Amino acid sequence: MKYRDFGNTGIKVSALGFGAMRLPVIGEGEQEKVDLDKAVPVIQRSLELGVNYIDSAWAYHNGTSEEAVGEAVAGRDRSSICLLYTSDAADELDGVD
Repeated sequence: MKYRDFGNTGIKVSALGFGAMRLPVIGEGEQEKVDLDKAVPVIQRSLELGVNYIDSAWAYHNGTSEEAVGEAVAGRDRSSICLLYTSDAADELDGVD
């Protein structure tokens, strides 16, 4: 895996990241959620192969994407993993000029 400097922080980030938006899902519509039995091993394998940058958001399957990422990184050295959790800032800034 190739790594790049994350600005001047001293942190090395993998050139390839893992986007947790398109994980395996079960259910349909409002009941759709990430299939943890399938998704967690996929994320863990990416970590084993050297990926240390993971992008997730609550909006990805109503928080179950974040749950899968949490299970996948549990017990690992978190100082070596860069997690990006995005939110809908527009909701938080409603009414702010």
